Amino acid sequence: MVLSTKWMPVVGFLFALAACGGGGSSGGGESASGSASGTGVVTVGGGETGGGGSTGSDTPPTAEWVGSVMVGDQAGDQTTPGIARLSSGESVVVWTAADRTIRARRYNDAGATVGAEIVANTGTAPALAAGVAALANGGFVVTWMAQDGTTPSRTGTHEYPLMNVYAKRFDSTGEPVGPQIKLSNESSYYFSQVVPVALADGGYVVVWAWDVAFPDMPYYGGPSLRLRKVDAAGNPASPEQPVDAQYDGTAVRFSAAPMADGGFIVFWQGRSYSRIDAPSGVRLSRFDATATLTGPTRTLDGSGTGGFDVASTAYNPAIATLRDGGYVLAWQSGDSLVMQRFNAAGTAATSKQPLGPRIAPTGYGSAPPMAHPMLAALSNGGFVVAWHIREDAYPAVTYRFSARRFDASGAAAGETLPLGSYTTASENLGPGRVGCPCSAAAPSSNGHFFLVSQWHDAATGWDIRLTRQ
Repeated sequence: MVLSTKWMPVVGFLFALAACGGGGSSGGGESASGSASGTGVVTVGGGETGGGGSTGSDTPPTAEWVGSVMVGDQAGDQTTPGIARLSSGESVVVWTAADRTIRARRYNDAGATVGAEIVANTGTAPALAAGVAALANGGFVVTWMAQDGTTPSRTGTHEYPLMNVYAKRFDSTGEPVGPQIKLSNESSYYFSQVVPVALADGGYVVVWAWDVAFPDMPYYGGPSLRLRKVDAAGNPASPEQPVDAQYDGTAVRFSAAPMADGGFIVFWQGRSYSRIDAPSGVRLSRFDATATLTGPTRTLDGSGTGGFDVASTAYNPAIATLRDGGYVLAWQSGDSLVMQRFNAAGTAATSKQPLGPRIAPTGYGSAPPMAHPMLAALSNGGFVVAWHIREDAYPAVTYRFSARRFDASGAAAGETLPLGSYTTASENLGPGRVGCPCSAAAPSSNGHFFLVSQWHDAATGWDIRLTRQ
């Protein structure tokens, strides 16, 4: 499909917030057929982007614009988006294009493109899992995973190419600053997430999840979290290291955010695939500006019992840093979505509180469906929580989206809003096969925010949509 820049007024929210990691090994995967509903989206005008912006009647209003735009000039499926707000007030969107390159483009607060589309990665290796963070100098860093050209031998009928983690910096105008750098010392057949976090000293840290056991027994080996810091000059400033060596080989999914003291926090989900001594649940690991763990990892919720391949009762962690220096967490706890606020010192400012009613089982089985909460801090000091709930009716899968705003005190500001839904004929979520509909968010001006999401349409396949609300 050709994704032109088409402006669409939107009723309510359209897409989910915050990042799900991009994933996959060699990728591929055909688009599932499906449909979207409940969004109230209407295409206005025609026209396509060239190198520098929209044309004709596609130009949106400039004052307090609220609407949606399709991202990407290339034909074919577009996946794994990310977004960051720059100090200039512009936002940069990244995604994986159909040709498996990592693309980026800047947008102003009116939703208009600024400059040409950027190809972030160099070389011909297929890339996946685009990520982006705004740097302290006004520029940004883009991260991704890419095949390294080798395929290890293994017992069994399948072979997977090995992959590595890469990063590249850009200035505020989108011009590259230095070459791309490889951050992972060891290759893996699977990286489920690659997330950059900008630090106050001008550098950044990249956190990724990968399988440490390949090629021996990848299912019973544990997925592990790794991180590495890069300084303001673009040089690696720490070795590749586990988020917490005590729990290495037990991490499944994570979210990460910078802290006011110059450090950062990783909020992650554990599962004891091959470690009988590792309890399942969601955990919080805090680091200083040198990427040194500052204290013991805290288990906030979960089974806490350990055991071989024990399923956790806590899933899908999300974190966002607030304007007061504190942070807010959200996760699925059993059959409920919950959140909790903490101050800058890491002390709980609120108790754990539910975001909505309990999640009833759907489709087949008695377990509650998976719900992915997502967070974004707002410029007015508040924040917005959005979530999607996956409903299985094998082989079809439906994703339903909702959201709710909260003020700076953590009090709800309005009722829960339905954001629409779409259904795919199978759980295949497009090239690269990600574990949930990838989405990301960034603040905009005057309490608004941008949302960028991978969305499926039966007629056009997978595309990336940017919405301001």
